[in-house]
Amino acid sequence: MQDRPGSREWPGRRDVADRGPPAQLCHRRHGSCEDRQWSSPPRWPKLDGKGDRHDPTRDTPGPLSAPARRRGLDLRLRYQRPTARQHDRRCGRRRARHRRSRHRGPDPGRARQHRPDPLDGGCRPRRSRRRHRVPRHHERLRGLQPGLGRGLRRVRPHPHHRGGAPASPSPPPGRDEGDRPPSRSVPGGGIVSDAVVVGGGPAGTVLAVLLARRGHRVRVYESRPDLRRVDIDAGRSINLALATRGMVVLDEVGVLDRVDPITVPLRGRLVHAPDGTCELQPYGNTADEVIHSVSRSDLNAILLDAAEEAGAEILFRHRCRQVDLDSGRLRFETPEGDRLVDAEVVYGADGANSEVRRALVEAGDARVRVDELDHGYKELTVPPGPDGAFRLDPHALHIWARESFMLIALPNPGGDFTATLFCAHEGPGASFAALDTPEAVETFFASEFPDLVPHVPDLADQFLAHPTGSLATVRCRGWSHGDRAVVLGDAAHAIVPFHGQGMNAAFESCLVLARHLDDHPDDRAAAFAAFEAERRPDTDAIADMALDNYLEMRSGVIDPRHVLRRRLALELERRFPGRFIPRYAMVMFHTIPYAEVQRRARRQAEILAELTDGVTELDQVDLERAAALVAAYDAENRARTADADWTDIRAGEVARGRITVATDTQGGEGAT
Repeated sequence: MQDRPGSREWPGRRDVADRGPPAQLCHRRHGSCEDRQWSSPPRWPKLDGKGDRHDPTRDTPGPLSAPARRRGLDLRLRYQRPTARQHDRRCGRRRARHRRSRHRGPDPGRARQHRPDPLDGGCRPRRSRRRHRVPRHHERLRGLQPGLGRGLRRVRPHPHHRGGAPASPSPPPGRDEGDRPPSRSVPGGGIVSDAVVVGGGPAGTVLAVLLARRGHRVRVYESRPDLRRVDIDAGRSINLALATRGMVVLDEVGVLDRVDPITVPLRGRLVHAPDGTCELQPYGNTADEVIHSVSRSDLNAILLDAAEEAGAEILFRHRCRQVDLDSGRLRFETPEGDRLVDAEVVYGADGANSEVRRALVEAGDARVRVDELDHGYKELTVPPGPDGAFRLDPHALHIWARESFMLIALPNPGGDFTATLFCAHEGPGASFAALDTPEAVETFFASEFPDLVPHVPDLADQFLAHPTGSLATVRCRGWSHGDRAVVLGDAAHAIVPFHGQGMNAAFESCLVLARHLDDHPDDRAAAFAAFEAERRPDTDAIADMALDNYLEMRSGVIDPRHVLRRRLALELERRFPGRFIPRYAMVMFHTIPYAEVQRRARRQAEILAELTDGVTELDQVDLERAAALVAAYDAENRARTADADWTDIRAGEVARGRITVATDTQGGEGAT
């Protein structure tokens, strides 16, 4: 793929000596503090005057009453490590008692038999092999949120106490209480470890559900507030397209029934010509071949609920600022200050500007290329009509294609539409730089989209108030760091939105990663490597096809030759079902891997170009020649995918939480 304007080249892999030591936090299990500091160390809270550091982020319970302490509920007094002064006083008293007891006993004339003092290097016979246990009410307190239990930690007894073992030091201020407990084994031989998911968007929450249901202790850290309680959309990234691929994953997660009521099905593109006429271009040949418009915030809210129901803990207003891949330590910025978190494994689902991916690049594990489009986007709201009804046809994607720019509109369940303008950032013609005054905005929309203007009374106010978004393709080589970290979703493969596959591809990646973790229960590094090896060719393919679809949407839909080829593709699918599937249908209404779709689409383009050469109408196409070409094309596909390990699930086979796979699926096991 050739470089585009704004493309940033792959950074070459530097030698280790040139890179210098990675920025890391000091960790008690990794050597000297002086050698392992953050490049910008966190600001520790000042001492509170009582010998302990005050941590405002720690939910420590207040003082308990005397009756509560007598009942043994003041666990801090019973299970915390003694201070140095308490240690010295306690040891001194025990030595004095021991010296006096050597000459005291029931018989004053007989000295008591001496037993070696463990404080003097001796040993005492072990009375019991029973391990130290914490009362059950401590475990109950541990899980309460917020407050009780969060400041209590299981601490081993002091080494000078009976059954002694070294006590764990208290965590530094700002560190997450209870982080990094040891991994535990599960039936079947696998290792279940703590997982930190950075990013609480659709991909991060889907991954959290899949991990939690596999026994992992999952914590999700999201930079934004809880969108279930705070409106944070602010005019950007409101609408998403849910295709068959995404529905398969939502069915696996168990929320498809909840998502279905908040979607609006779209059966095709309604193209608005400059003269005000409209033409519907259907997506497919059957009633099942529709895409679903869904609100990002509504879908994300459902997935947040599902993640919490599965057992994941979600922490909001935690923006990831630094990741130490070797120690698994992360630094989050919160309203209360910096917070340190330790993790056994880090899953980076933190978007196109991923902090986890940046750490992979700094460690030399990843190379990143960003292709920035010179076009941006801005979203507007088309309100419902006076009676609450839709102002436009709610079962179509509306497109105002104008070759160098375009406007689209997607319906929402509430009766409104989300309209999005895509055009250049700079330039003398249609560009966001030129549309900087109310007069310029109103003039531009009146001349280019006259049939939309009456439906948006506050058009100029919305346009100037809403932010302008940027568009870029992110390609990453190297998605993981051993068994400690991996990136997925936009963090690994961000794409432009013109094929409606960004969210669907991210969902699919979550499911592929979960499957590889199941296949490699004892080797997480192998699972991460296999995940990238399988998935990266597909994400590169959909990135290319999304860019191609932008040209089709803004100019192809009004090109007569393109329209003819599209109509012929649908006709060939009707005549040869299962043997010829148009590219758009393979992407949106099937689960054929993207790389396989791209290979088939190239051959399809050759077939369609040959059949439409010198033809202006569909009835002029040589159908006998078409049958021969399709037969050869189908034979090629069968030969290439005879041993494939994937199965195609088609639109219509995913319905209200139930997936049925037809026996004549194309590609994969038992497929045609």
